[in-house]
Amino acid sequence: MAVADPEVPELIYKEGDDPSQGLVCCYGGCDFRGFSWHSIFTHVRLRHGRKYANLRGTYLYRKGTEESNAMQNELRRKRRLPDPAAQGEH
Repeated sequence: MAVADPEVPELIYKEGDDPSQGLVCCYGGCDFRGFSWHSIFTHVRLRHGRKYANLRGTYLYRKGTEESNAMQNELRRKRRLPDPAAQGEH
């Protein structure tokens, strides 16, 4: 049986958590508060070095990637829309 690394806390995020109220980082001593799933997901990965492979299967991974993908899709959609100011310049 694998022994949990004491330096790597258990991810405490679960269904029903509301990031709009600010989700605290699960790492002791870290005072980061994320106000979206994307922000806390990115913080845990970049600030604390958690890899995608270690996060896969967690609620944080699912919600963080869903939100990130939605943000990317919205940016792509906006890029495809014609510029309303340029339409009258023909």
